[in-house]
Amino acid sequence: MILRPYQQEAIAALWEHWRAEPNSTPLIVCPTGAGKSLICAEIVRKILLAAPKMHILILSHRKEIIRQNADEIHNLLKIPVGVYSAGLGSKIIRQVTCANIQSVFKKPFPAQGLIIIDEAHMISESSDSMYRKFLDAQPQAKVVGLTATPYRMDRGSLVGDLFTGIAYDIPLKQLIEQGYLAPLISRPTGAPIDFSRVRKSGNDYNQEALEQTMLPHTREHCESIIANTTDRKHILVFCSGIKHAKECAELLPNADYLTGEMDPVTRDNKIRAFKNGSTRILCNVDVLTTGFNVPSVDCVVLLRATQSVGLYVQIVGRGSRLAPGKTNTLVLDYGKNIQTHGPIDLIEIRERRGSKDPQFSIPPVKACDECGAVVSIRTTTCPGCGYNFPPASCKLEKAPETASILSEPEPAHAVRNTEYKIHIKEGKPPMLRVRYWTGTTAYYDLYLCFEHAGYAQQKAIQTWKKLQGGKPPQFSTDAYMRAMNGELAIPGAIRVAKRGKYHDITHFIDLKKKEKEDLSWQEVENLYI
Repeated sequence: MILRPYQQEAIAALWEHWRAEPNSTPLIVCPTGAGKSLICAEIVRKILLAAPKMHILILSHRKEIIRQNADEIHNLLKIPVGVYSAGLGSKIIRQVTCANIQSVFKKPFPAQGLIIIDEAHMISESSDSMYRKFLDAQPQAKVVGLTATPYRMDRGSLVGDLFTGIAYDIPLKQLIEQGYLAPLISRPTGAPIDFSRVRKSGNDYNQEALEQTMLPHTREHCESIIANTTDRKHILVFCSGIKHAKECAELLPNADYLTGEMDPVTRDNKIRAFKNGSTRILCNVDVLTTGFNVPSVDCVVLLRATQSVGLYVQIVGRGSRLAPGKTNTLVLDYGKNIQTHGPIDLIEIRERRGSKDPQFSIPPVKACDECGAVVSIRTTTCPGCGYNFPPASCKLEKAPETASILSEPEPAHAVRNTEYKIHIKEGKPPMLRVRYWTGTTAYYDLYLCFEHAGYAQQKAIQTWKKLQGGKPPQFSTDAYMRAMNGELAIPGAIRVAKRGKYHDITHFIDLKKKEKEDLSWQEVENLYI
């Protein structure tokens, strides 16, 4: 297996997390299309090398994901893989088994050494859920979750409940910039619908009420889709109900529809026709939100609204994979989802006091005069068509339906000076603080937490390598000495992204080594003040 660098980092971060916290149940967070199946297979390979007799179970809720994981592990590792799923007509248990949670949670299952939960965001917060019942019966097993969204489809963060922390998390935008995922663009979709009076069921809109709201606009929306997708080959449409999907399939050219009520053979045939190009547009109702892997999808249409940030991210993620001849993925949002949740690369779960509803901020945007793509107000060149924005076009676009699907980076801040200090916070291990001065009084801080555990430590190691620091240190004192002696490169400029009250440094530009400084350990010790 040839792993991408971030996949290798994810595996290394998991081992480091377990070394620091042996009884923890961590999450690995990677965007849709980042290759979680390959990460899963590599975890299995490394475990079997270290413990050849250990039994490993990969759990999921969808038969398509189970089959995909089983095939990936078998093809990559050349080992027999059991499949335990009523939906797939198989109940074979082997040393490595891929299973459907619905098929195993009520039955006594052989003791497992490791349980990998794919699409972990599907785990309910209820203590009486299928996953909880099954895991309670496997108290000796180590557990790790894989997901693109570390929050539930209905409510808040996964961390702090079943999962104890995040071992690894790589941003969607970073993978797009590195060329591992397809760029996402969006365009205006016309007058927005008012969803304020649509009743809710639980934590999302009632599907019947949502469908009734969307149906009167079906012809108008379909005409807009046709006009906006003349250059698109594989279009995936997410509808609000069965009647809605049928009507859309009738109005759109070379289209078909798919619902959960269809028998498995019919569903498989329709999906196969979409994959091979016989069907250009596939309309679906809550069927293809997770585990649907068709890299050639170059347009995702949201003909529905959702209050679930997880569902929103999962839907858009269906178009994130790369494919030959595919330059980007167009997102057409007729449900005000971008307006509601914000750009998908800036989503954060911050729980309000007394509530688990997330809060989001949406940056100012504008629409391209040539192709209509919606971008950040700071964008100078359109990612959709290459159009160069003149200064006069930088007028704030106020229409809510033009919110951008991806954020744009902040302008580069020139670094005027760099300071290093060992930072002590009560009750926490020491950290190396790197302060980048970008003005007389303006600065941005970077904290490298080598003596912390899990994700914080792994993040420090990754950042140290980015700054060309050689072999990462184990202690903050050593990191300080080595930084002052010129091991870390100094950026000519940095880019930052605002995360709530804080800023993350996302890019280091024009890295250069600085001259060494002679330091004594006494000087280091004096910094512990």
